[in-house]
Order: sequence, then C-alpha cells, then structure tokens
Amino acid sequence: MASQRKPYFQLLKRLWEVKRARRDDQAVMPFKLTINVTNVCNSGCLTCSIWDIYAKGKNREMFRQELTIEELKKVVASFGEDLFWLNITGGEPTLKRGLPELVRHAVEQCPNLFMVNIPMNGILPERTEYVVEKLASENPEVELNVTLSVDGIGEQQDKIRGYPGHWERSMESWERLKRLRGKYRNLKCSFQTTISAFNIDDSERLYGRLSPESDNYIITFAHEAELYQNYETGVAISENPAKARVAAKSFYDLYQFRPWRVLGFFPKAFLRIMSKRLEDDTSGVQCMAGAATATVDPYGKVHPCLFLPDRLGDLREHDFDMRRLLFQDPLADKGRRRAKYCDECWINCEAYPSMMVSPLQTLHRMVV
Repeated sequence: MASQRKPYFQLLKRLWEVKRARRDDQAVMPFKLTINVTNVCNSGCLTCSIWDIYAKGKNREMFRQELTIEELKKVVASFGEDLFWLNITGGEPTLKRGLPELVRHAVEQCPNLFMVNIPMNGILPERTEYVVEKLASENPEVELNVTLSVDGIGEQQDKIRGYPGHWERSMESWERLKRLRGKYRNLKCSFQTTISAFNIDDSERLYGRLSPESDNYIITFAHEAELYQNYETGVAISENPAKARVAAKSFYDLYQFRPWRVLGFFPKAFLRIMSKRLEDDTSGVQCMAGAATATVDPYGKVHPCLFLPDRLGDLREHDFDMRRLLFQDPLADKGRRRAKYCDECWINCEAYPSMMVSPLQTLHRMVV
C-alpha cells in the first residue's frame, strides 16, 4: 500500500498565502474545494428540501444540466498542487455515477491532495459499501473521511430523515463501514449529526450512542439557506438560540479532543465558538470563504461557500478552469468582498478552514 500524503509544510505555506490574499483583497486559489456533485437524493429530510428538487419527475431539464464527471474532472485538475482538501457533497453523493473515477482523477492530478471527505445517508447499504471500498482501495495516498448522517436514534431517525426504516439501514451501512475501516488504513468512518428543532434536546443521548464508535463525530447545526431550499421552515437553530446554546455547550463538554487525528482540534473548537456565537451573534473568527474555500454547485456555478447565494462565476464560461474563473471573472472580486465581511453563520465546511488560517484568533475567541 502506498504511503499517505502528509504535505503539512506546503499546507502551512498555503495558509499564509490565503491569509495575506484575504487581507489584501487579492485573488487566490483555495486549498479546499467543495463540490455538490448532484441534487439527486433518496432521503426526505425535514431539515432540507434538496430531495424535493427532482421528486416525482420534476425539473428534468435541471437534472440534465448537472455537470458530468468528465466536466468535474477538468475542474479538479485545474487546481493542481493548490488543492489539499476535497469535500464532496450533494444530494446523496453515492448516487452520482462515476464518483470513484472523479476522486481517483483528483488524487492523480493534485499532488498535495491529502484528504477527501464525503457525507452519506446509508439508505442503500450495499451501494454505500461498494462506493466506499472502491474509494478507499483505489486511493491509499489520501485519508478518506466518510461520515454517515444520523440525526436521531430509532424511529427518530426515520422521522427526521423522512424514510421509513432509515435507522435500520443506517446501522447496516455502519456495520459494513466498520468492516471496511478494519481493512483499509486510510479510511476513517464517523457519524455526522445535524442539530435542529427536531433533536435539539437530545445531545447527551446522541453523543452517548454515536460518539464511541466514531473516528471523529461531527456535529453540525441546522441553518436556513438557498442550498437546502428550506427558508421559513423553522428548522434553524436561530429559531431557538437558548436551546441551541445549551446543546452546543453540552456537546463541547462531552466532546473529547483527538489531537492524534488530522484536524482533530477543530471539531471541539467549533463547538466552543458556536456556543459563544449563540450568545453574542458573532463567530469572532474571520470567514475565509472564497479564499480558503470555494464551492461548486451541480450546475457549474461557483460560490464562496455553501450558503452565500453570491456567485464567483460560471465554470461553463471558463472551460471548467477554476483558476481562470477566480482570477479573471469580474464576479469573483465582488463575491470575495461579500464573503470577506460576512458573519452570518458558523458552519463546519467554512469554519474549519477559517480556523486553520487564523489559529491565534480562534484560540482567543475560545478563551475570552
């Protein structure tokens, strides 16, 4: 088995370059790329309505406009040595045909890429196992972080995720993932829970059930956003900040540091800052969306992050070359400036890279 990449010195250099570019309002290649590979989803979550976009045959023309794997391969190749972290999301990513081919291409074309993370719903255990084993076996050079989305225990999971029998299928997928984890050293398997109005009182129960078997239990908090098609649904933690603050503090107190893990410090730091944000409505850490990170939606539009509707440009207008888009499209400058002064959320996808770029600011916010 090939040894895993650990380009830590190069990453430190990139963090400084991103920090300087953000300070000087300059274009820069992100070190983390999030690709929403498809809006196809076989869940029916109460916290998100992505699954409804194509439900019952709706929006077929939109579906045909989703980027192909060949087009996405051009996008990741355009990063070259600047890409360190690839985040693949959806919809349900395992339903995107050719996903393993895309990841393998990214590993081959991006020599500093050392981490790939993919959330999955686990509704199709055999499919989940097949995709994960293919990804882990074909890419021993990188750490593959797979998270299984579980928002409740037993019938609570079925209700929140909108699929009868979801809990049983999730647990079958988890057993399969654990077997693969024992087989592939580069594979890390974790649960991921989104705290919302539907489970906000269950932090201790969820942590006690899901954390012990998880390599790095990921806690997220529900937000209303264009991405999730869930405006005015009442699911966001902002609807009940007092309860959300209790949940964040509870998870922080329970959460164990895992300093031996890549990025092991940041999940706990995220929870500490979230609990403080829910008190004074600011993260206190400058967001690096649009500088450290960029997000590609299924149709080729590039955004600073998963939540800002502002565009940095359209990849189809730049032959799927991210570098050309970020450095030449007039929209990119406008979108970066919008992101630079944004403090509207505290979401893992952007919070972790932002904390990496500003570690002193992060520590100050945690303790003061």
